[in-house]
Amino acid sequence: SATAQERSTDCPSSTGTHGCEIAVAELDYGPQHVVASSEALTKGGQARYDLVVGSDVIFSETHASLSTALSRLMAMPDGRAVLCLADNRVGIAGFLHGCEAAGLLVDVQPITPEMLARARVETDDDDLGSEAMGKEVNTHSIYNVRWAPKELP
Repeated sequence: SATAQERSTDCPSSTGTHGCEIAVAELDYGPQHVVASSEALTKGGQARYDLVVGSDVIFSETHASLSTALSRLMAMPDGRAVLCLADNRVGIAGFLHGCEAAGLLVDVQPITPEMLARARVETDDDDLGSEAMGKEVNTHSIYNVRWAPKELP
């Protein structure tokens, strides 16, 4: 939940000065928590995260409320979210609809067998994306979420 302690750290840039701040916090985005949780993470209601990252965070219709949380958390106009989601999950259609209603654009990039093969080599994990322990294989995609450009009057 958002009551979890937020952790921040400075990261050095190539010039030796501090070039960025990394803040990590857990977000409870269930429909009963999304408003309080995202408000607690935004410090006075101002969205402040340049990047929100998540993996396998939608697996029911109630998780479509993640679109509301992202619209509260992503900094404008350049905030981004990158999510890795199983393609067959219930709730993805609702999430995409919620993103559109909130003024967010979503680009979907399927994870290809070539990408999985490269990840297996880089991680020494032969089970990555395969039928491990008799489980059904799910295909996944990367969902890149960003703010839609504002129309000029």
